[in-house]
Amino acid sequence: MSDAVGWLQGAGMYHGNIKKTEEDIQSILKRVNELTGIKESDTGLAPPAHWDLAADKQILQSTYCNYDYSCFYIV
Repeated sequence: MSDAVGWLQGAGMYHGNIKKTEEDIQSILKRVNELTGIKESDTGLAPPAHWDLAADKQILQSTYCNYDYSCFYIV
């Protein structure tokens, strides 16, 4: 009976192995990010060293932007 209760609570036969593997993956991911200099950002922007301003400017100039606005009255 105790085996069934443990299984229902997530402590199945492979629970320990899976938990250890998940922890290993997180520690390796953290180490890789530290080595590559990747940091989490609240804004979602890449660091300035990874920006390609020339390519972005060319894309903006080559694409058609549809500006849809109206100005009725300025006080």
